[in-house]
Amino acid sequence: MVPIDWKTQKIAKAGVQVIDGDRGTNYPKASDFFEDEYCLFLSAKNVTKNGFKFDERQFITKEKCNAMSKGLLTRGDIVLTTRGTVGNIALYKDEIPYESVRINSGMLILRNTNGSISNDYLYKLLRSPVVDRQFDRLAFGSAQPQLTVQTVKSLDLPLPPLPEQKKIAQILSAWDMAIETVGKLIENSQKQKKWLMQNLLTGKKRLPGFRGEWEEGTLSKMASITMGQSPAGETYNTDGKGLPLLNGPTEFTERYPVKKQWTYSPTKICNPGDVLLCVRGSSTGRMNKSDDTYCIGRGIAAISSNKNGVVEFIEHLLVHITDIIISMTSGSTFPNIDKKTLGSIKVSIPPLDEQKAIAKVLSVNDRTTEGLEELRDQYQFQKKALMQQLLTGKRRVRVSE
Repeated sequence: MVPIDWKTQKIAKAGVQVIDGDRGTNYPKASDFFEDEYCLFLSAKNVTKNGFKFDERQFITKEKCNAMSKGLLTRGDIVLTTRGTVGNIALYKDEIPYESVRINSGMLILRNTNGSISNDYLYKLLRSPVVDRQFDRLAFGSAQPQLTVQTVKSLDLPLPPLPEQKKIAQILSAWDMAIETVGKLIENSQKQKKWLMQNLLTGKKRLPGFRGEWEEGTLSKMASITMGQSPAGETYNTDGKGLPLLNGPTEFTERYPVKKQWTYSPTKICNPGDVLLCVRGSSTGRMNKSDDTYCIGRGIAAISSNKNGVVEFIEHLLVHITDIIISMTSGSTFPNIDKKTLGSIKVSIPPLDEQKAIAKVLSVNDRTTEGLEELRDQYQFQKKALMQQLLTGKRRVRVSE
C-alpha cells in the first residue's frame, strides 16, 4: 500500500511509451558493423546495472540507420535490457557523447511523455528493488530470461506528487554522486597499483635508499612450489573431520578460501601465509592467500618463500605475472601448468630487505583500495535500503512549498 496522496499506475497507463527495436529485414548483420561510423548500435555490454558503458562500441552507417524504423533514441530515453541479462537500465542523458544511437533486438526504449512524472524519478524507480522484483517475477525462460513489450507495460509504478518525485530523485542523486566519487577513487588506486607493480617489481623504479643490481633468475629460485594432490574420494566429508580440503576455485573468494569439505587422509599440505594458485582449467592464474593449514588438491599449487624470497613480495609478483602464467599453460581443452614450467618463469630478484620494502608499499595500496571498496559497498547497501523506503512511501520527504 502506498500513501493516500500517491497513486500506482501501470506503465501503459502512465504515459510512458514502451518502444521495441527494429527486428525486420534491415536489422544489421555482422558485416554492417564498423569501429567508427554514424550511428552507435548498442550491444548488451553497453547497458549495465550502473548505466551506459562504452568500453566496446560498434557503429552502423547513416544509410543503414535511416533504413531502419523503430529503435532510435532521443535524449531522455531510458534503455531496458530484455533478453539474457534482464533489467539493466541506462539513461540517454545529454552528457552521452553520441548523437545517433539505436537499441538492439534485446532491448526496449522507455520514453516518458507524461509531464506529471519526473524523468529522473522514473529512471531511479526503474533501477530500484521495487521494480527489480517485478522484473524477476515477469521474466520467463530458464536458459535465457526474457521480457516482452506487454510484460513491461504491466509494470506497476508507485507515483507520489511531482514535487515529491523531484525531491526523492534529488536525494538519490546525491547518493549516486557519493558512490561514483568513491568508485573513481577505487579506479585511481587500482591504476596506481598497476603503475607501482610495473615499476617496482621490475626495478625500473627503486625505492629511496636501495641501490645495486638485482639477480636475474627463475621463480623457483625465490619460491618453494608445492603442487596439490587430491586425496581418495572416500576420505572426503563435510563434518569437519581432518584437514579442510581445497580442490580449486569453487573454494576461492576475493582473498581467503572458504572451508566446504574436509579429508581425514590429507596428501599435500599448505600452511598459513602461502599463496594459493589455481593451476588447472579456465581459472588458471587465480589466487587466494592461505589463512590456515589445508590439504590441497591437484587443481592448486601452494607457493611459499625460500631463503631468497619474501612471501609478501612473491604474492605481488605472481599477480604481476599472471598473464605469463596463463600463456605458459598446455592443453587446449583443459589448460594446466606443471611445477617445472611454473618454476621456470624468469623473474628479477631484489635483495630481501628491498623485497620487504616493495611488498610494504604495495600492501598499503591494497589496504587503501580495500577500504574504499568497503565504503562503496556500505553506500550501496544504505542507498538500496533508502530506495525501498522512499519509493514506497514508507518514509516521506519534506517538500518546500
